[in-house]
Amino acid sequence: MAKNAQPDRELTTGEVLKQTGLSKKELQALDELGILQPDSQKARGIRVYDELTLMRVAQFAFYEALEVPLEVTREILSNSGLQRADAVLDAQWMLLYTHLDALTTRVACVEASQALDRVGKPVPWGVLTRLQHKLPGADLNFWDQFQPDSPGEQRAFRSFDQLWSLYQTWKRVLISAVIYQQAGVLPDEPLARSLGLERLNWQREVESCGSDIDEVFKRLETTELWLHKPPFEKVFDWLAEVGEAI
Repeated sequence: MAKNAQPDRELTTGEVLKQTGLSKKELQALDELGILQPDSQKARGIRVYDELTLMRVAQFAFYEALEVPLEVTREILSNSGLQRADAVLDAQWMLLYTHLDALTTRVACVEASQALDRVGKPVPWGVLTRLQHKLPGADLNFWDQFQPDSPGEQRAFRSFDQLWSLYQTWKRVLISAVIYQQAGVLPDEPLARSLGLERLNWQREVESCGSDIDEVFKRLETTELWLHKPPFEKVFDWLAEVGEAI
């Protein structure tokens, strides 16, 4: 149960409307859809709610804004593991970062294509189609690989923000590399050399975080399935040639 929730305290319809900003019609619609607490009842002729209703209304608004289907939202709200504020917020955080990961991947695709177009290289539209249909990346459980194996173990790297930045740079360089490769950019061309220098700087930053973090990224490059499927299966060979040309 949410730490700050007081489920025994009754809220009137007016109080819920005042705190949420919903209209009476909107609140009634949520009630009829079964979004609110299942034991809402009329007491003394007045419909009352408990304070967990406010959390459920906020959850519904969150998933509605992300265009999550109503059936899925209902399943989420009925999940017994998502009845505490920390669990609710953690689930929302995870979903937002998953969406952010997909958006930054698409940004990487477009920016790499823009760079090609600016130097007069053909944009590999077929590769872009493939990438849009199946975005490269992993769910955010990859973060677990960067955590200590035991509570007493210390690692030099603990900031999610810094790790997120390194991970996104890593993936953006790989996406740019495969797009350049598919467009016929040679390893000694300025566009490739610039990307190679960016990867080199990224490698130096990773190494400065500790050997264990470097090992995790090396492991990702061998375990991430999308890196072993078209069009990525030869991207590391191309990057190696770029490295030699720097």
